[in-house]
Amino acid sequence: MIRFAAFLLSVPILLAQTREPFVRASGEATVSGKPDEARIQIGVITPAPTAEAAAGENANQTNVVLAELRKNMAAGSELRTTNYSIAPQYRYPKPGASPVMDGYTANNTGEVTTRYLASVGKLIDIASRNGANTIHSIEFTIHDDRVIRAQALREATQNARANAEAMVSGVGAKLGRLLSVESADTPRIAPLMRSMAAGTNATPIEPGSVNVRASVTVSFEIAQ
Repeated sequence: MIRFAAFLLSVPILLAQTREPFVRASGEATVSGKPDEARIQIGVITPAPTAEAAAGENANQTNVVLAELRKNMAAGSELRTTNYSIAPQYRYPKPGASPVMDGYTANNTGEVTTRYLASVGKLIDIASRNGANTIHSIEFTIHDDRVIRAQALREATQNARANAEAMVSGVGAKLGRLLSVESADTPRIAPLMRSMAAGTNATPIEPGSVNVRASVTVSFEIAQ
């Protein structure tokens, strides 16, 4: 079930530099929905004495991880590389001394996108057992958020108008002609991960809910 909470922001009534006075008000709304997609950033970091050795060992280890993930991903899931790098590593013999190069590190990061949220913990475990040594992040999203975003925009617009009406009524006036409606596109906010109940063999992951926020500013002429 989608739930929403609304918040109102406003600014004082402004008098236009033209003939007619006007009022400007802002409204915000947050709509909560259940996520239906997860993106998992899984990485393999491999140190070695030389860049060539780091690249080779990393490739072998990454290929094993990718092969196992592909065998266990649900239908419709996707797997893509998001980052690859080879960089020198340094150590400091003593405080204040110049750094000394101490080999190279290869980093290969891939992203798994799945609509089967129950498999997230399992995929993490499979990757870890087969050579992945970094889980960079997990993001829960709504695959198609157009409906929930439209609801947030409607609520924010209604709140902005109500706020404008409240301000002009305080001076004994009414809203006149609509002058403008502006929206600030606010990114959705992914929830923090929470642990599931103990007793499961897979890594416990709880998607929680996803919030979509909208902010709208409206301007109206003030009818005398």
